[in-house]
Amino acid sequence: GENLAAEETQKNTFEVEREYYKLEIQESRKGVINYKKVPMKANEWKSGDDILVKVKVSAESDQDYVLVEDPIPAGCEFIRDTDSYIIEGENNFQGRKQRGYWSYWYSHQEYRDNRFAMTVTKMRKGDYEYSYLLKAQIPGDYKVSPAVAQLMYYPEYRGYSEFESVKIQE
Repeated sequence: GENLAAEETQKNTFEVEREYYKLEIQESRKGVINYKKVPMKANEWKSGDDILVKVKVSAESDQDYVLVEDPIPAGCEFIRDTDSYIIEGENNFQGRKQRGYWSYWYSHQEYRDNRFAMTVTKMRKGDYEYSYLLKAQIPGDYKVSPAVAQLMYYPEYRGYSEFESVKIQE
């Protein structure tokens, strides 16, 4: 029976994927800036770039009390005031003070020093997505740990995105 227990804990309860996009200015008028998102490669980051981070989480069954944590590259900072960002094709960045269309599915979210964290009291089976903004700042080579979705009280039930490397240039 011991092997079965070990196999059970290896079960991927969640699938997690993370993507980075550079925000390029489309047009700017009356203090409102429209951005388009361009997929980024790990070595194309430049100090000063605005970056959209998108994370997709898939739950293979209904789950209660889920913690999602997403470490950010060390050379970056969160952009917390996102009201002026209008991003093509991104419903939760439409330049006005409101929680995005996806916000109903989580209970709480917060910016920690080195990661974005959210809790979900009840997560139904299915696909979810969240996004946030970063500013690339300090040039250097950085390793980025995976984004993780896990059950709060049974952390062995989890899923991860990939480990990544990011190079921020001057």
